Amino acid sequence: FCGGTELECNCNYCDDFENDDRCANACRVMNGYTYVPRGWGTWRAKRLSSASSTSERDCSWMALRSGRGDDCKKCDKCALQCRLANPMGTCS
Repeated sequence: FCGGTELECNCNYCDDFENDDRCANACRVMNGYTYVPRGWGTWRAKRLSSASSTSERDCSWMALRSGRGDDCKKCDKCALQCRLANPMGTCS
């Protein structure tokens, strides 16, 4: 996930949904999970009700889709700046 950036994460592992940290959350959302498969626990992807924009970027897209507008798949400058400006977003 976002290799070579300050938000880089290794998503190459078998997830048991035990960890609740930035990398585990981003990897799950990037792979299409917004909640734990039945019987595996209580984890759910975070929702961002109101996104903070930066002086260079409009980050309102992060609050779309009921607060899950960021699917954690893009790693361009815009996505990275918006994620840093919204540390409690879906990919955190």
